[in-house]
Amino acid sequence: MERAAEQPKIQLYANKELEDAIASRLREHAQPRHPPSLSDPNSGIRPDTLAVEPPLPSPAAVLKQLGKGVLDSIHFYEKLNGEFPFDHLDVAQIPGSFGQGWPGLVYLSTLAFLPAQAQESAGLREWEQREASDLLPFHEVAHQWWGNVVGSATYRDAWIQEGMANYLALLYLDARKPSSHYLPAWLERYRESLVAKVPGSNESTDEAGPLSLGPRLRSSKMPDAYRTIIYGKGTWVIHMLHEMLHDPAAKDGDTRFRDLLQAILTKYRFRALTAEDFQREVERQMTPAMDLEGTRRMDWFFDEWVRETGIPHYSVKFEVKPHGNEFLVTGRLEQDEVDDLFTAPVPLYVARPGTRPDRLGIVITTGPATRFHFISHIRPTHLLIDPHLTLLCQTN
Repeated sequence: MERAAEQPKIQLYANKELEDAIASRLREHAQPRHPPSLSDPNSGIRPDTLAVEPPLPSPAAVLKQLGKGVLDSIHFYEKLNGEFPFDHLDVAQIPGSFGQGWPGLVYLSTLAFLPAQAQESAGLREWEQREASDLLPFHEVAHQWWGNVVGSATYRDAWIQEGMANYLALLYLDARKPSSHYLPAWLERYRESLVAKVPGSNESTDEAGPLSLGPRLRSSKMPDAYRTIIYGKGTWVIHMLHEMLHDPAAKDGDTRFRDLLQAILTKYRFRALTAEDFQREVERQMTPAMDLEGTRRMDWFFDEWVRETGIPHYSVKFEVKPHGNEFLVTGRLEQDEVDDLFTAPVPLYVARPGTRPDRLGIVITTGPATRFHFISHIRPTHLLIDPHLTLLCQTN
């Protein structure tokens, strides 16, 4: 299919032979029951419970919708990354459950070309279907910038391109269908996967190693560690940087984040990018609130989230006293499951029944317990720790 009237030109290809092979495989594995027992009114079998032959896949039928989504995502990414770097994009199938991309060319898993019923018949579970249909196509499109315009210097830096492509795809999905809440749903899923204990072990997946290990994260002990950490934690790292750079008081709160992306894509155009380069570019855009060590550097962040492991767990204890017409809220934020030097800006909110939480303030953690005091115009009965998912952490 070709969309010649719009730039860039999008062409999509469906493999008819592969479609026929999938259809044949589904027929072989389908086990429809036949209705001789239906002649017996006492059988208790209802016709609507009988298995039926699964619908046959038709990749050609989804090409138009897929092409529209690809072009729409390009227009969304251009607002963040700048102009699409090539004059065309060809999208074709590749067997398997993965995708690949080169300049002007994207290979998507055949699963992305199948309707939901065919994916289910092929054995895909809910989140696998979401990944194949919703996330994968737009992740690979984002690689046209992050991966093809700017590449990784070494295997230690690959998380930047993967994390950025994944995060931008989630931003696009969230903007396209705000009511679906794609971004928070995937962030929570990635967090659950990172802190989950590996079968037969007391270690979590995050403990397999830091982002900087790249493909060395894979092992017989934790075969899924690379995928979970590079894509899941990598996405969280980009998200946390975005949240820190965001200015909620500005008319365009994403100016700093957009400037960061475009500066890197311009300065390192068709060049290799290291994590150290990436950190320096972040430091050029950082806000005073991000300077936790007073050095105008982001070592605290990149040391903790890129070069080391650990996902903090937080709990809060507090008390409230009248303070004129307001209330003095004092307490202690407790931090564990990371070392004593771990530092992070942790937002606290006042919970109010029936309304959105009110922000109380930010606590900069310093060790296992950090004391705080804030003035609140309402009496808190319950405090929430980072309810808006700005920080990769666990809470009570």
